[in-house]
Amino acid sequence: MKKFILAALVVVASVAQAAEVVVLEANLSVVPRGPEVASSKFYMDTKTGEGFVKASVSEEITTWTTTTWCTSSYCTTHPVPTRTLNQIFSETVKIEGLTLMGDDAVYQGAEGNVVCGTMRPSRIFRVPTLYLSGNCKLESKILRSGLSGKLVVTLRTK
Repeated sequence: MKKFILAALVVVASVAQAAEVVVLEANLSVVPRGPEVASSKFYMDTKTGEGFVKASVSEEITTWTTTTWCTSSYCTTHPVPTRTLNQIFSETVKIEGLTLMGDDAVYQGAEGNVVCGTMRPSRIFRVPTLYLSGNCKLESKILRSGLSGKLVVTLRTK
């Protein structure tokens, strides 16, 4: 019975392997003044049928201003934080193997074809929009070493 369970686990583990491909690795040349926010999203070119990733890094800068509130009897001054995002890096990179096949965005990897999403017009503005299926995911990480940093964007498929 134990051998049967182990064999079943091996079969399930071999079928459920996910692919992981590094799409973008870029050095950040600007030393940020605040915490960084990395983001990445899919972009499909409807004319050529090619798939891209748009990656960006923004730093969050907090500035403090004072605000005075007055009532009928007295006035008080309070510091108020104002947060702004300053973009320090932006790049668009082609994802090899991500193409449009009809209306489907398909990633052709080593494990086979994975449907990442479907292109169809949006409900309100009727512009072509990629609706993701959940089979493909972009993960952005900022790796720090001293004052320099590196952005790594990884494509994961199920």
